[in-house]
Amino acid sequence: MVNNLRVGIHQPNFNPYLGVIAKYLLSDVFVHLDTVQFVKNEFQNRNKILLDGHAHWLTIPVLHGSGMRIKETRIDTRNPWQKKHLQTLKQAYARTPRFKSVYPWFEDVYRFSTDSMSEWNLHFLSRLYKILEIDTPVYSASSMETTADDPDERLISLCRQLKASTYLAGSGGPSYMDRTKWAPTGLDVEFLKYEHPIYRQGGADFVPYCGVIDLLFRFPSNEIRELALSGVTLSGWDS
Repeated sequence: MVNNLRVGIHQPNFNPYLGVIAKYLLSDVFVHLDTVQFVKNEFQNRNKILLDGHAHWLTIPVLHGSGMRIKETRIDTRNPWQKKHLQTLKQAYARTPRFKSVYPWFEDVYRFSTDSMSEWNLHFLSRLYKILEIDTPVYSASSMETTADDPDERLISLCRQLKASTYLAGSGGPSYMDRTKWAPTGLDVEFLKYEHPIYRQGGADFVPYCGVIDLLFRFPSNEIRELALSGVTLSGWDS
């Protein structure tokens, strides 16, 4: 096992919030978990932006079927959602400091056409990594060898294939991960606890947990990375 190889694993969510960006930054290798079930009204196809000082959901419309995995979920292409997103972003951020430089980037990103939600999210995320200057190697779980249905065994299998020494989990890990399954593996487990930093949004009241889109219109890449990491506390099973 290679020493000090930290692996982060997370669903390939659209417009991730700063806590997920921090997970990318703290991982030596990252896996997009696209083999788990799609959950309606979570963050796989939507997240918040700020519109007129209030939280507004920016959503990719999907054709939802029971039991579909993320990689199987299809976009409802009857809906002109890409055009609507761009119009909403223009309305929401036209007066922000970086609108003139960032909006053309979004126009280019949104030219990508597919009916696969996972494929579109991965396209968005790959472009996001470049603009944020994140060079963490990234894999998709669907391209790796794991048939485990058990959630813990699935994660353990992915970590072992990458020869990880440490698995970086989310803050809720202790409540759903089975410690007895991780103990024999020799893998260290770190839990990323996140306290959302306050940043300038231009309004009277700060709205936390907006997706990274909100920050792209306000700050350069280095400041976004610094903000993301400023909310992090790492802990173990017993802390």
